[in-house]
Amino acid sequence: MFYHLVHKIKHLIVTLRFSLLFIFITLFLTTSLLIISITSIRFTKTLSSSAIQLMNYASSSVLREVTISITPAATQSEFTARLIQQDVLNYQEILQNKESGLINYTYYLVKNMPLAMSAYWGDQYGDVVFTRKEPNGIITTDVYLRKSSPATHTTIYRDSEDHIIQRVSSTDLGYDPRSRPWYIKAEHAQKTIWTNIYLFHDTPDKGITVASPAIKNNQTTGVFGIDITLGYLSQFLTKQTITPNGYAFIINREGELIAYPQRKPFTELKVTPGEFTKVNSVSLPIISGSFDAYQKSKEQHLTFFYRNQGQSYLVTYEPIQDLGAYGWLIGVIVPENDFTKDLNRINIITLSISAIILLLGILLVSSLVTQIIGPIKLLVKETENIKNFNLDGEITINSKIKEILSLRDAIRAMKIGLKLFQRYIPKTLVRQLIESGENIRTGGARKQLAVFFSDIENFATLSEKTEPNLLMTQLCEYFEALSAIIGSKGGTIDKYIGDSIMAFWGGPTTGQ
Repeated sequence: MFYHLVHKIKHLIVTLRFSLLFIFITLFLTTSLLIISITSIRFTKTLSSSAIQLMNYASSSVLREVTISITPAATQSEFTARLIQQDVLNYQEILQNKESGLINYTYYLVKNMPLAMSAYWGDQYGDVVFTRKEPNGIITTDVYLRKSSPATHTTIYRDSEDHIIQRVSSTDLGYDPRSRPWYIKAEHAQKTIWTNIYLFHDTPDKGITVASPAIKNNQTTGVFGIDITLGYLSQFLTKQTITPNGYAFIINREGELIAYPQRKPFTELKVTPGEFTKVNSVSLPIISGSFDAYQKSKEQHLTFFYRNQGQSYLVTYEPIQDLGAYGWLIGVIVPENDFTKDLNRINIITLSISAIILLLGILLVSSLVTQIIGPIKLLVKETENIKNFNLDGEITINSKIKEILSLRDAIRAMKIGLKLFQRYIPKTLVRQLIESGENIRTGGARKQLAVFFSDIENFATLSEKTEPNLLMTQLCEYFEALSAIIGSKGGTIDKYIGDSIMAFWGGPTTGQ
């Protein structure tokens, strides 16, 4: 079948216009598509490289913001413990019922640290200064004094303008810092520590605590701590604008979501109070799938492309430095289109311009071919007329192409020559010879012919008496009139002999 098709193509006859258009358009299309393909390939590579760079920048920005927000808590905790340790900040003022020193210090610290939900000091005797943000926006400070007699518990309420609006005394002394995880761990480590996630005292919130011990004579006299709730981390992540459709979240190596922004797709989660959400148990295929890919890679910091439901995403996972011991990771997921849509728009514009240029090129080539083919068609028509000995009319062909003008002049000269030639050979005879397809060859063929001889009576006497120019004119008129009659009757003029004409019928074709 293929051979038959090739054979048909080999013997296919097409017009010159089609051939030229096919060659021009094929070359133009091949060149254009090659340029567009190479440009698209390089553009795609550039897009991918640029997207990864932008993703690394975005994830680094989020990680930096998280670190900037967490690190000051550790620094502030350690700094405050040192101030108390060196008696620069004297918490004993609370024994004198003064709202200064440590009470005011913890108040302003909580108020001005975005991620800090509470800040507190607890000493070896169980005395506590505990300041925290309440859901209604006010800030409270609980002061537990166990060394005083009797032991007291006072709660101080302040409004947003730092005014004390209420002071309430209570007999509740149930809170003892010495039994809390942050105190025990800091006392044992003798340095600043971060706790793992735990349930805070007298609140449904979970979070982490950074705690620093105050040490005198190699003995822990107390611990200063700052609480960061997971809710505050989620609020913080909600405010982080990565891209229009990108988001950051915190996850541990067990696949538990620690904190995440309050927007899609997380708003569709069904969260069980007091429990962490496992990514492999909820409808978050992009997170669960990409997290599995990250764990299989065994890399600490990884940025990669991940496809989900036909869409490509850029994903990065990176440990949070201060909380790496607990397997905390910052994850950032961004649809690739968020990074590449502007570049894709440029690529589409480039392809559109290339397509327009291609179309204009085809139109230009078609116009050029028309200018070439038009005159050639007229010349072909003229050669057809010559073939049929239709030699009347002038060739009126104008062109900017030299070869066409040369061909026009040659055909014009041919017509003039044949016009002169047909005075001696009937065009009907020539047409018949052409249509018969017989070649000119040496020799001849025997046929029966009707031969005609003409003669002018007393031509010798007339030629002697007539002026030569007049005689020539009369003789030409005679030959022209008689030749026309012979030609109209299908005769062939063999020769002119003086004033005589020899003509015959019946040759060279049998039709005469």
